[in-house]
Amino acid sequence: MSFLKYLPQRSTERAILTALMLLFILAVNVMRFQGLDSAPPGVHPDESIDSATLQCIAENGLKDPLAPHPVFTLMGYSFKGPTYIYPGIAWVKIFGFSVESIRAYAASFIIMAIAGLFFLGRLLFGMQYALWLCLLASISPWIWPVSRFGNDSLVSLPFMAWGLFFFLRSNSWKDMAVAGLLLAGSVYGYSTYRMFIPMVLPLLFLFKYSRHGLKLWPSALCLGLFTVTLIPLVQLTLSGALTQYFNEISIFSKAFLNSIGKTDSFADIWDVYWRIYGLHLSPVYLFVHGQGSVMYLTQFCGLFSWIDIAGLAGAIVWAVRLGVKAGAYAKEKKFIPFAALSLAAFFIGLIPVGFTHYNVPSVMRISEAWPFAMMFFAFFLWRHSLKARWLGIGLVILACVFFTGYTRDYFANYPKANAMDFGARYKELAERSKTDLDWVKFVVACGNDGMRARYYLMRYRGMTCNEADKFYMAISGHFKSRTW
Repeated sequence: MSFLKYLPQRSTERAILTALMLLFILAVNVMRFQGLDSAPPGVHPDESIDSATLQCIAENGLKDPLAPHPVFTLMGYSFKGPTYIYPGIAWVKIFGFSVESIRAYAASFIIMAIAGLFFLGRLLFGMQYALWLCLLASISPWIWPVSRFGNDSLVSLPFMAWGLFFFLRSNSWKDMAVAGLLLAGSVYGYSTYRMFIPMVLPLLFLFKYSRHGLKLWPSALCLGLFTVTLIPLVQLTLSGALTQYFNEISIFSKAFLNSIGKTDSFADIWDVYWRIYGLHLSPVYLFVHGQGSVMYLTQFCGLFSWIDIAGLAGAIVWAVRLGVKAGAYAKEKKFIPFAALSLAAFFIGLIPVGFTHYNVPSVMRISEAWPFAMMFFAFFLWRHSLKARWLGIGLVILACVFFTGYTRDYFANYPKANAMDFGARYKELAERSKTDLDWVKFVVACGNDGMRARYYLMRYRGMTCNEADKFYMAISGHFKSRTW
């Protein structure tokens, strides 16, 4: 007699699996907010720019030189959008502008995105799929380090996740209107979404049509609100106000092309583009250690976690079964549009990064592909866990083992590897500074990095924004203002 008859019934298995997944997802996302002052160590220049600028705008209001006018404001070398700036001003007024606070602000983006993915997953295939999706998203090494980095790289994700939910929920006027506004909000966030969302929208409409059809006027309302909301962004882009940084890091830059022995001919640019695109599909990058900056990937693993790889293996098994097992295609064909959408959106999400040459492969410039990869992998884990007894619990255990090893490496080795990039020595120097003379020496040590100096003067010396300005410029008189 098979020992399987003595195991709990499937309803009990599902209850155990659901409880384990809920507890694990909660624990992971609580941990996301732990040790934000030490991992990463110090304060990255981008973080000091964002923290100091948001605090100055919060203090001075629209009189501040870097206040939004009214949609975008320049922070350092790039413009930041209203979906990052205005909530950020409210955040620093409530929680302060310390690096821990600005990192928690960034981490809140991913929490809101995971919440959106949960409701999206439940809408698509039910509670169990939604939990698999949240589990994969929560432990993803693709996003974990960036979610604890105080900048705007993930601000578009919650807008996109919730936009997808409302877009696919129904054909009602309200849902389609909200979807259009949220998807436009994602475009106002991180720059790569300005290309990605318009490219993926036709696929979303096709998928929606395959699920429960389309209604003309609600769909037109969605597109109309999406388009009208983006008019200021289009105007600023066409004026060149938002493209200066892109011009510097794009593959069309003549300085870059000359540096690699290429010209601006179509053939050379085509070759460069696909080389950069291909870097993001390298097996080493995806599965082994994610070569590139250790600031964004820890080198413990590649872009995909062990449980992501299990999902990919499940996709291969599923595809083979469709081709060789009698009746499998008929049972599973209703899921093919979803698998095709999520896979296609992943590859489309890599298109924008191919136009940039700086710091590639880049985790931040492919964040738009991340939700679709998680949706793809989670689907196959869910499908196989429905058929194989205890497979789901085994996969959750694998996820726990992976995340334990990953976070041990992250909190132990990541701070050491990134001490220089995050300027840990400046934080140590600021903490030791007591007198005005000490702070003079600190400002001199900061050199040209005026926003770093101002951040520490406000954070550790207790100065207001204007006081930090005057102190800094009195010592470094050739830096005229905080405008860039």
